[in-house]
Formats: sequence, structure tokens, C-alpha cells
Amino acid sequence: MNQSLANIMFLASFVLAIVAVLLDVKSSVKFIYFGVTEGNKLTRDKYGFIDTRKNLVLSAVSLVAVGVAGFYGVFANESLVAMVAGAMALVPAGLRGKAYFDNEKAMKEGREKQIKFLRELKAIALASGRADEIDALFQPQNVNLNKGGRTYYRLFGWIYSENTNIYEAIDEIQKRITDLSLQEESRWFPR
Repeated sequence: MNQSLANIMFLASFVLAIVAVLLDVKSSVKFIYFGVTEGNKLTRDKYGFIDTRKNLVLSAVSLVAVGVAGFYGVFANESLVAMVAGAMALVPAGLRGKAYFDNEKAMKEGREKQIKFLRELKAIALASGRADEIDALFQPQNVNLNKGGRTYYRLFGWIYSENTNIYEAIDEIQKRITDLSLQEESRWFPR
């Protein structure tokens, strides 16, 4: 294989890896609005959502190692080194590309659950508004989490309370989610 072809292969693979990492991080940042938590334990924050800084540091470590080898091959005119580094860059690109598509699937499923839940909640609130029926809807649907001083339902992670009384926090969150359900559907989710 000639040097210029090996260089092109490395650079294309390296750029693809960087794009895949950025797409994965961008899709993970939106998780909180879809009721999805970060699957990779190494990149979670204390609330279970993505810590972008941790994610980027872990990505940078793998990309720097591949980049150093690849750029050595490019500048030292070592076509085999550049070619191998290009092939190595495809590994993080493939893993992060798969993570991106998994994120998109999880967010779609999360949004479907949120819409279904809010529609059921709206129907109950408009029909009777009975607190016991609303409480019954919240009980099995979402597991109440209290992490890092925040109480929230995972399905609606951006709606939380920092009230230290768990019962008051739950009431506050349920009221805010019920109020949200009574709005027009086009206003349910942050843009």
C-alpha cells in the first residue's frame, strides 16, 4: 500500500472516530429529557445522567493514543503504521457509532413512555382529578429516586425537588408533572 493511501485511510478513520464520539456525547446529553439514564457507569454523574466531562476525557484518551500512532505513521512515512492506526481508529468510531444509535433508540422508547404516561395522567386529571387515582398512576410507572439530594421520577428527570422531606418532594413533583400534562402536548417537553 502506498503512503498517501495509508495517510488518507488514517485521516478518514480518525475524523470518523471524532464525529462518532461527538454524536454519542450530543445524544447522551439529551437523556434527561427522555427519561433515560447513561448506560456506561464510568460516564454517569451522581444523578445517573451523563457527565459530559467524564465522557469526553475517556474518549480523548482512546483517540489520543490512536492519533499519536497515526500521525507518527503519516509524518514518518510509515504506511503500515498509518494503515494500522486507521484501522484502530475504526474501533472507537464503531463503538461510539453503535452507542449513538442505541441512544437514539432508547430516547425514542423513553419519549413514547412519557407521552403515554402524560396522556393517561391528563385523562385522570380532567375526568376526576382524584388524588388517589393520580397517586396510583405514579406508583407502578416510575421508580422514585433520591440521588444526590434530588428527588425525581426517572421518566421526568428534569422535574425534580431538592426538598429534604421526601413526602413533600413527591407531592411537589407529582403536582408539577400533573400541571405539565394539562398543557398542550406541543409544550410538554423542553426544546
